[in-house]
Amino acid sequence: MRQLTKIILAILILLCFGIPGYASGNEHRVVFMGNSITEGWSNADPAFFSGKPYINSGISGQTTTQMLERFERDVINFLPTVVVILAGTNDIAGNGGATTVKRIHANIASMAQLAKTNGIKVVLCSVLPVYKYPWSQSVNPIDSISSLNNLIKTYAQGNEMIYADFYSPMVNEQKGLKSQYSSDGVHPNLAGYKVMDPIVEEAIEKAFILAGINQLKDLTDEPGTITAQGENQPDIKGKAFDNDATTKWFDLANANPGTRESWIQYQLSGNSYIATQYTITSANDFPDRDPKNWELLGSDNGSDWTSLDIRTNEEFSSRLLKKSYSFNNSTSYTNYRLKINSVNNPTTATGVQLGELEILGVPVVSSVSLLPTVLNLDKNDARQLYARVSPSNATATVIWSSSNEAVATVSSSGLVTARSAGNATITATSANNNKTAICSVTVYNSGFTKFEAENATLGGPGAPHLVKDQQGYSGAGFAAPFGNNGDYVQFSITGATAGSQYITLRYAAADGAKIHLYVNGTMIRQVTLGSTGCWGCWTDKEDEVTLNSGDNTIRYKQDTGDRGHMNIDYLAVRNIQTGITDTPEGENDILLFPNPLLSGGLLTVKLPEDAIQLSIFDISGRKVYQEDVMNNEFLMDHSMFKSEGIYIVNVITGKGSKNQRLIVTK
Repeated sequence: MRQLTKIILAILILLCFGIPGYASGNEHRVVFMGNSITEGWSNADPAFFSGKPYINSGISGQTTTQMLERFERDVINFLPTVVVILAGTNDIAGNGGATTVKRIHANIASMAQLAKTNGIKVVLCSVLPVYKYPWSQSVNPIDSISSLNNLIKTYAQGNEMIYADFYSPMVNEQKGLKSQYSSDGVHPNLAGYKVMDPIVEEAIEKAFILAGINQLKDLTDEPGTITAQGENQPDIKGKAFDNDATTKWFDLANANPGTRESWIQYQLSGNSYIATQYTITSANDFPDRDPKNWELLGSDNGSDWTSLDIRTNEEFSSRLLKKSYSFNNSTSYTNYRLKINSVNNPTTATGVQLGELEILGVPVVSSVSLLPTVLNLDKNDARQLYARVSPSNATATVIWSSSNEAVATVSSSGLVTARSAGNATITATSANNNKTAICSVTVYNSGFTKFEAENATLGGPGAPHLVKDQQGYSGAGFAAPFGNNGDYVQFSITGATAGSQYITLRYAAADGAKIHLYVNGTMIRQVTLGSTGCWGCWTDKEDEVTLNSGDNTIRYKQDTGDRGHMNIDYLAVRNIQTGITDTPEGENDILLFPNPLLSGGLLTVKLPEDAIQLSIFDISGRKVYQEDVMNNEFLMDHSMFKSEGIYIVNVITGKGSKNQRLIVTK
């Protein structure tokens, strides 16, 4: 029932905020990830969420492990600017079984890194104080909460993330939650959420600043030149821009006694600004000198002026009163002038004056950068591009385009999808000032057939499923966990030619593992998977098997005698319609020595006399090296290969193409 409720909520979110893949360039979403404290926030305090692009992804009872598993679906897929992570209390309560503070922190850090990798700014929240959990009385959480909060705070400070401290203002003398903020000592009531509201708002604002989201800045704080029609000592023109309302600019304006018409101007020395707002503060005395009718003007040369905003019959009801004015504008200027057409009472006024003038806007974009700038993809692969504008507080919106949509398309959010072999250029153009950056895309149709884990059949008592909590995987995720007898992943192979073929399993196993290999229901052998050093460090395991013509099943299954845990990304077969693509041994004059190539070693490559071009592909079909052949024998350093696994060395000769398999170890 809860899952159905979340699905309905997701549909409502899409209706309210639009499809995540097509987010408005002006909408900067904030996703709140958490447990029942987060879930209950919008119920207890709906006014806080009303009218804001805030998405509540809290689910009651969840631990950080469960949040990490759904993080891509419930956070990243919404393409937010900021994520607010409030998590850990259910882990400490024991909802997910025995755990440690370090494990909880690792899960929170993994979520934060996933967000950061996807260009999302992160707010990490302290765990709220708890003296006792009503549902877990045997747990003493005080020390664990304190230790976890220290780890979260230190991590945030060291990784350009924002720390939101709910703990300090809400803790009582017993290190629990103050009674006025909760009825059960764990979940905030409305009064508790009202304490949390401004804390998280400030944190979100700081995260927006890190993201460079349209933060209006007073351009008169930038270096520039001030001019005015006139000034009267000691109330000189510079005092209109000194950020001190108690001082003022005063001009007698004797040339226009019937109106006291005058003007004051700010000329930027550096980057031009797009102004959309300004403020005027009345001076400390003589209300008859206040501006009443005026016009704000913009110019790039100080001679040709454009009207930006006109006001008439304005009144300042008190001294030192600051009034704000907004207007629509998308053009940048280096000169801004306030032309005062008349004062409040020209009959009695001896001049015109104001306490402070602020002109607010964003700088024009000077450059755009893309990450990455080069993509090598196989057909149907998809990769995310990230655009950043400079300066960071300029309007961040960019427009994406592809030079060749038959080869690669790009979505409005920068997701590149490879369509067919060839080359394309992806361009990001800033909406502000039309600055561009490009990414060069090459798409290969390498002949590798990949069978992704997300399309495989998963089963077993450990409930292996699609996971996305590590980086570097192919496709939409990888299969995990595998640690119980009976856990399996089964790939359906189609279009095979009968006979012996090589299959390559892409996996990660931090401590190494063993698992049994089955083909068409028959156990073939126990497979040893070497240690990869971490759970996101991927490598290849090649095996030779005999396949039937047409359809086959290949299963990796934990049986008695197997050990260890592993993540499984995909199974690959090269040119499945024709079997193994290595040139037969007696006909192949590509010599690779040593093979396997060990860590730190040098690879000697000897090519046929008529070799024209050399290419090296990794097992997924991505080209990692290519050059025109000038010499038939040369050395290659081990460091050229970024990961261990199987590589295909391909040589184009005057008579055709030859391939040789190379094994690289780390």
